[in-house]
Amino acid sequence: ASMDRGLGGVVRGQLLICLVNGTLTFVGLVLFGVKYSFLLGVMAGAFSLVPIFGTLISSVPIILIAAASPNDGLSLGPALGMLAWIAGVHLLEANVLNPKIIGDSAHIHPVIVIFALLAGESMFGLVGALLAIPATSLIQAIYVFMRRRSSVFAKSRMTPSSGG
Repeated sequence: ASMDRGLGGVVRGQLLICLVNGTLTFVGLVLFGVKYSFLLGVMAGAFSLVPIFGTLISSVPIILIAAASPNDGLSLGPALGMLAWIAGVHLLEANVLNPKIIGDSAHIHPVIVIFALLAGESMFGLVGALLAIPATSLIQAIYVFMRRRSSVFAKSRMTPSSGG
């Protein structure tokens, strides 16, 4: 039950981050007058499931379409604006949203979320980053289970007797 709750929280948190990422990207696309804003926002939200590379993959078509969107031909203004907007959304997601939303959803402290992502990515690359939070959630659930069942921890919770 604890593992299910933790992993379910990870999935719910990740879906919420996708929704926020897609919405913020859509807002930027509308502000910069980029064609196909809704479709590109949905694509950015969906690709945000993939850590790091998802943002890069979804950014290429967004920047190309932003450059071609003005009626007077190619223009770098909207493309550079969208590049800055996407970078801002990514920084917000990586430094605030991921640790807070995933941490709250999976009942993992945000600092542990950051360390898990960094450790997973540095040890196993993209696969490690994808599996870091679910693995951390499982480890935490096992730890809590063992702590509740272990006689070692039970002794440490006992209060010393006040007898003579």
